[in-house]
Amino acid sequence: MPHPFQQSAPDDRHPWSYWVRRSGDEGGRWLERYGRHRAVAELCDRALGLLRAREAGPGMALLATAGERLRDAPMEPSIRHVMNRWYFGTLAYGCYAEGDHDRADRCMAAAHDAVAAAVGECPFLLALAHHAQEFRLHRARIARNRCRWAQMHAHVAHARAMTLGTVELCRLPTGGEVWIHTLRDFYARIPDITADELRSVRGIVDDALRMRLFDEFVQGLYRLPGFVIHPPAEPEGAAARDVPPAPAHPVAAAV
Repeated sequence: MPHPFQQSAPDDRHPWSYWVRRSGDEGGRWLERYGRHRAVAELCDRALGLLRAREAGPGMALLATAGERLRDAPMEPSIRHVMNRWYFGTLAYGCYAEGDHDRADRCMAAAHDAVAAAVGECPFLLALAHHAQEFRLHRARIARNRCRWAQMHAHVAHARAMTLGTVELCRLPTGGEVWIHTLRDFYARIPDITADELRSVRGIVDDALRMRLFDEFVQGLYRLPGFVIHPPAEPEGAAARDVPPAPAHPVAAAV
């Protein structure tokens, strides 16, 4: 899925894989191993393109092929977890587009679990952890389209707490938690980080900007064509496009 703040994010030229490589030699070696299985991620990417083009049948068929290859391919756990993030994120979009909201919600939760498992295996994958907040916002959108207002509000409130740093982004199956300040610390530890690199993650490390971008995105969840859903508290409604959640490109990696 594109980052939920994609419409107004300041500078998003550096994908998650860039930060894996910049984290050190271990991350660079991991990317080389990840690249050997990149064909599975590329299938998810192609499936996503078809789904976005409203070609649900071919898109879901291609995604099924990706799922079969993912199950059969011998991968180290961390690589499988990252692949599962792309697979379940794309499957959530396909299910949403087909109106299977129950399965779409389950797939969003599975994508979240995959990210937590990946980071638990390899801390240099922390750049993926901000997707946890994205998954909550997309689950809020799914609840909205089912007219489950209390559930929608709960997801938005949880995502806001993640963004504020009062709730963890995810709990790792290996123990420990990832918070928004964990991400700030991760980027701060990047060796010789440049001003240009820092600009590309301002939407994460800059507290004021992060909250502004969050509120801009969430405003759109509270307006549907013809009526406004009044939130219980913040944020207040404002107009935005009403589109299904779309998974981030799985192949945003230079490997």
